[in-house]
Amino acid sequence: MHVADLWAVINNAGIFTLGEVEFMPLEVFHRINEVNTIGSVRVTKAFLSLIRKSKGRFVFTASILGRITIPGVVPYSMSKHAIVSFIDGLRREMRKWSVTVHGIEPMAYRAQLSESFLLGRMLLWLVLCMELLDVQEDREEENGGGTPMANTKPYQNFLKHQWSEMSEEVQQLYGDSYVEKYMEKINTYVRTDAYQNLEEVVDDLVDAAVGATPRVNIVYFWFTP
Repeated sequence: MHVADLWAVINNAGIFTLGEVEFMPLEVFHRINEVNTIGSVRVTKAFLSLIRKSKGRFVFTASILGRITIPGVVPYSMSKHAIVSFIDGLRREMRKWSVTVHGIEPMAYRAQLSESFLLGRMLLWLVLCMELLDVQEDREEENGGGTPMANTKPYQNFLKHQWSEMSEEVQQLYGDSYVEKYMEKINTYVRTDAYQNLEEVVDDLVDAAVGATPRVNIVYFWFTP
């Protein structure tokens, strides 16, 4: 009996936090790199032989912050720069096996997935996306709705905690108003600038996984620094 080949692997691991380098302990850098970068490498290596056998595809959710680094998200940007580099290198190495490697590079989205949207794409996602949808639903419930990275409350709480751990000297140097204004700017950005059309990202992921002629890199350049 022939067992179906594995056609595509979608790497979508990602954790995110807010705060300046001086505010964050080294453990935060380690944790973000372990999940965002090493996690994707680990999954890729685990399934590489199966993908090579089927001449299939690796798909990665990277980020526009893997090309542009902005203040306050340096650990995350570092991890996504590493993933962008990994995608480029893996693509060149896999070419001789007729395996293609695709990167999707969005930024912040704040729209919720509607029931009709999910149902309409369920057949396309198949087994590849069932786990992703379950994880996303759990995270939305924990964060009070919306996409995890566009819901700022958990990140504000983290920032407040890290600020409280700073030395008195550092707190006096920055001042409480600095952190308050920082969080206000983040909230304003999410309300006014975060992109809402999440469907286009999911459609591009589907196309990268099962489309006839998908692009190798999809970068969303709607962000204006």
